[in-house]
Amino acid sequence: MVFSIIIPALNEEDYLEECLKALKSQDFKQAFEIIVVDNGSLDRTIEIASKYADKVISEPKRGIANALKTGCAEAQGQILAFTDADCRVPNFWLSRLFEIFESNKSIVAAGGDYNFYDNGFLPQIIFNKIIAPFISYSYRILFFQKYPSLPNSNLAIRRDAYEKAGGYDPNIKWGQEIDLCKRISRLGKIYFDPNLKILTSFRRYSGEHTNQLLVFLTAMKESFVTISRFFSITFRGREMAPQKPVRKKTLPAKMKKRGKVVLTFDDGPYGDTTNKILDILKEKNVKATFFLLGKNVEKYPEIIRREMEEGHIIGNHSYNHSRILFLKNSKNIKENIKKAESSIEKASGLRPRFFRPPYGLRSPWMKKFLILQGYILVPLDIMTNDYNIKAKPEKITRYILRHVQPGSIITLHDGRDTKTNYPRKNVIQALPAIIDGIREKDFEIVPLDQLTGGKAYF
Repeated sequence: MVFSIIIPALNEEDYLEECLKALKSQDFKQAFEIIVVDNGSLDRTIEIASKYADKVISEPKRGIANALKTGCAEAQGQILAFTDADCRVPNFWLSRLFEIFESNKSIVAAGGDYNFYDNGFLPQIIFNKIIAPFISYSYRILFFQKYPSLPNSNLAIRRDAYEKAGGYDPNIKWGQEIDLCKRISRLGKIYFDPNLKILTSFRRYSGEHTNQLLVFLTAMKESFVTISRFFSITFRGREMAPQKPVRKKTLPAKMKKRGKVVLTFDDGPYGDTTNKILDILKEKNVKATFFLLGKNVEKYPEIIRREMEEGHIIGNHSYNHSRILFLKNSKNIKENIKKAESSIEKASGLRPRFFRPPYGLRSPWMKKFLILQGYILVPLDIMTNDYNIKAKPEKITRYILRHVQPGSIITLHDGRDTKTNYPRKNVIQALPAIIDGIREKDFEIVPLDQLTGGKAYF
């Protein structure tokens, strides 16, 4: 066995399959094995891993170093290769690594760089074309010779060198590969190939934000944190606490039910558009959840009554969809939410417990207020750009059907903020195909309270 590829995974059902497909597509002709080390996943990670990997190992003790060390102990290969569950390696990855090791027996570790595969101006232009190349080039020129290190997402080590160096140290909570490369560099040469690039996700750098300015600010912050952590470990020998894991956030796992998904509509009610959506839902016998803006409720109270009469759930989406509501103090947040609640109660006689903040943005003090007041915070889950009048119905449908899974909360829009006369034709055209596609996947569309098990109203 030439290579053992080791992938640590914790709740990686959204990414792992593409990672493993890429590994299965390698053009390397000699024997290699794929090992996935599950670190206590609660989702479909083990199920997906079992479909593609040669070995699926469980490591109950949390921590990347623990998972990697366990995977290495089970490996049979002469060379240990590492990547992450959200990465996609090129089909020549193993061939190129093997070529590097064969070219010079003194090379004990080899690897390369990474780019982001996510679409968008920030990952593809700002980071892939400008920031990442600058950081990579500066590191290679200024520091690599004296402080060689390779990312764990694109790293291979000779097994004998790994064992002589003592392997991954479980006591290192962040920067395990930095520590390991430092020890391995005393045994031989570490080779960096700038042309051997893998692709990884932009999730840590984008956070949960959909607003591009907030994505940019988060990305710059995470870049600074990563660089400063690297220098703290490399030059000062400081131990760093683990970074908070990045996961796609939806409702808690206990609220997920297999086979059930929720269809939600934000920013309504919106006159004729909402009525047409209700007509489609009635025809398809679907119960949805509508997150309402208080200001729009005051314009169309009769639509709220129709939503209730036809068995749909209504939720609070703030009074006026302010972009900066989450930044305001607790008093202003309370006033906005309560004002919307008052409008909804006047139209329907009910006070919704479900609350979705504008743009999905919330602050710690907003979250604290909601919890203390008994609201149920509903974040954005599957969200397209259907609010954009240029978004094509077939593209909206295709995106949703590609990402829907048990427990998904799909976000569409029957309005656009508090605007008037804003075209919503694309959503109306897409909706029947979305419903049919979800049902073809054998999922049941249910109101939000059936997914959460919580009461929808105070």
